[in-house]
Amino acid sequence: MPELSITRLILLGFAMISSSVPSWAASRSHTLVLFGASWCAPCLVELRGLKALAAAAPSDRIVIAWSDTGIERLRFDRPETAEIASMERAGRLRQTYAPDLAGYPYAVLLDAQGRACARWARPVTPKALTAMRRTCDRRVP
Repeated sequence: MPELSITRLILLGFAMISSSVPSWAASRSHTLVLFGASWCAPCLVELRGLKALAAAAPSDRIVIAWSDTGIERLRFDRPETAEIASMERAGRLRQTYAPDLAGYPYAVLLDAQGRACARWARPVTPKALTAMRRTCDRRVP
């Protein structure tokens, strides 16, 4: 059996790490950030439609950025393209993309460079997401 050098072991380690990163994480064209809270009834309805949102834009990533920890108590189907942001990250996302936010639900669609290209001040539906994506696609330089 051939002996593995330190360099080969390091390269093998990097290969194993990179293969464990979900393929969708590196290949998304848009990121939909859903702002909400557990006390917001329309936000809860939006969560129930998460699978439909993911199906409407399978190449997009969805980030749920709630202002409270109530989402941890909820049971809902979460597609693999959706993630729940920590309270700290949700706060940073709100400060960056929705500093003047006055009510929930609210959503921002980000382009591949992380720039806000569409905003939505109601529960996002698959039809609304399609409209948001069209707005973003028109804004591409």
